[in-house]
Amino acid sequence: MSGRRIAKITPSSAKSIVFRTSGLMQRAILLAYVFLCAIQNTHAAFDATECSVTKNCVQSPNGCVKGNDVAVCEYLFSYTPDPENEKHLLVELHTKRKPSVSYVSVGYSTDGEMGGDSVTHCAISGGSNIEAHLSQNVGKSNVNDGAPEAERDTLELLASEAADDHIYCKFRQKSTQNSNNLMMPDLESKPLYIFLVRGPASDPKNIEPHSFDISSPDFPFISPSLSLFSKPKGENLKALSDKPEETSKSNKLAEDTETGTGLFNLKRETKYFLIKFHGILMIVAWFACVTVAVYSARYLRDHWPNTTPGGLKIWFHIHRTLNVIAVVLAVTAGMLIWIAKDIKWTGPWFTKSYDENIDLGSIHSLVGLLATVFAVSQPFVALLRCGHDHPKRQIFNITHRTIGLAGLFLACVAILLAAIKFKFIWYNHDQSLHLILVVVFFVLIALLVVASELIRRKSLQQHQRVTAIEMQSRNKGPKPTPSDTYYYQTQKHASSKNTIFTKVLFSLAVLICVGTTILLALLIFQ
Repeated sequence: MSGRRIAKITPSSAKSIVFRTSGLMQRAILLAYVFLCAIQNTHAAFDATECSVTKNCVQSPNGCVKGNDVAVCEYLFSYTPDPENEKHLLVELHTKRKPSVSYVSVGYSTDGEMGGDSVTHCAISGGSNIEAHLSQNVGKSNVNDGAPEAERDTLELLASEAADDHIYCKFRQKSTQNSNNLMMPDLESKPLYIFLVRGPASDPKNIEPHSFDISSPDFPFISPSLSLFSKPKGENLKALSDKPEETSKSNKLAEDTETGTGLFNLKRETKYFLIKFHGILMIVAWFACVTVAVYSARYLRDHWPNTTPGGLKIWFHIHRTLNVIAVVLAVTAGMLIWIAKDIKWTGPWFTKSYDENIDLGSIHSLVGLLATVFAVSQPFVALLRCGHDHPKRQIFNITHRTIGLAGLFLACVAILLAAIKFKFIWYNHDQSLHLILVVVFFVLIALLVVASELIRRKSLQQHQRVTAIEMQSRNKGPKPTPSDTYYYQTQKHASSKNTIFTKVLFSLAVLICVGTTILLALLIFQ
């Protein structure tokens, strides 16, 4: 062997080599794992070329996907049954992102309306990390009570990416058949409407309200009803996206064939219109009609005493006509909202949770219903009106006024709650113009009432003085003293000025009521 020395391997040295080799392999495996995770996180993205091939896809706006370019899409949603896990659904979410957007979520709805829905969201946590969580819509509010327990058994985040211009996540979600627990939803028994939503989040587990401006790109997207466990069908989306005219026709056909839902088989757009029209009719009824009617009954009784068309004073014609119009409008508005809600009571009820019952939307329904009931009852109460000299006339007056004022107060509360809660029906709601307008209306009317009440009391005092002077003059004979005559004329002149002031204030009240009604109606219909 010409002097070459061969190292002798002893048992101890062999053991050392094995340990060294094992340590190196562990480090290599760890580095490889970290590298693969980094690669997976870096390249986590929505693959649109697999739509209709390995997964079903929903895109908003329609036709936004061009090949695999999804940059112009506001929302993307894919779903397919998990081939490896029975009763599980593979879901992908993608949305455009701007600084105010911290989450993207999917809501599973049985009726196409928010409330009583299961929600799964992906929210940014600490820079570019993403977490997937469950929650539910209770009324119009999102809560996550019981989410941690449900997430362990039903939700698994598979891939995610948070970039400056988009958020993407992919997760596996279990379907619990015939479940009444919104944290463990039944995703397979019947078709569901999909709500795609984005917005800010206070933390990854607590998402905040989305935009309520229907014209905003941040407004939620609502799909037609979908069977989530159906397998992909049809051509590859890439083939269609290469033919824009065919994509457009396909999307237009989908829009035209969308069916209505609920008891009256109405489309979402129709329901949305009915809700807005309901609001406008209620505002006209209470702000423009009832407010002016009550004002006239309180402050115009002594005006135009000799003008009696049909044997009735002017104030009574104003009061009765406007109240009748208001009742018709309020009843019509009530019918419209019942139709839009498929004859479902949305207010507090014994079978609902505490959170649902104290929701502002729920309180709005109850208060609005009571106001309408009071309004409808007033014409029937008026039929019980007795003569001025009847001993029970005072009881009628108190009852009639109490019901009327209570109805007006409740209606104002209902409209204020609608301005606060139902932001989606108002134009440019982010600036709260509608809410400011409602509050300013209340303040101005309150000031006018105070001013009119002061003038009314002053007029009553002056009227009593004039009456007293007349009685004294009669007792003194046919020729009253000059001082009595002067005082009488002065008080009568002051009473005339108060009458003018009252008419001016009434005109201002009418102008404010009508003007506010028109502005609010425009803010709804924009």
